[in-house]
Amino acid sequence: MLIVIVVIAILAVITIVAYTGIQNRASDSAVYSDASSIAKKLAIIKVDLGRYPISVAEFPADFKISKGTYSTAYNNMMYCVNRVTDRYALGMISKSSKGFLVVDGIIQQGVSPASIQVTA
Repeated sequence: MLIVIVVIAILAVITIVAYTGIQNRASDSAVYSDASSIAKKLAIIKVDLGRYPISVAEFPADFKISKGTYSTAYNNMMYCVNRVTDRYALGMISKSSKGFLVVDGIIQQGVSPASIQVTA
């Protein structure tokens, strides 16, 4: 009987680890998709305005992101624009703590959350 309980416990642990990995990959994929979508929208906004948006009011009303896929341990999305060079950077952190950095439409994955986080 003890052997059966141990085997069931091992199978349960394997299942939980596999499920967590699947959830993390799904979260990372959703954040990557959001990053790609946002980069495209920012390119469209630049064509319309002649520059990247500098305030929330300049983003479109239909601007949406995936819900529940971002980390709550950090500022999970940060946007910065340089008015002089007309360049932008967007940092995003998924639930798995994997960082994504979008700089002028180019997406970098696996960026450390600490390197994205703005410190005061």
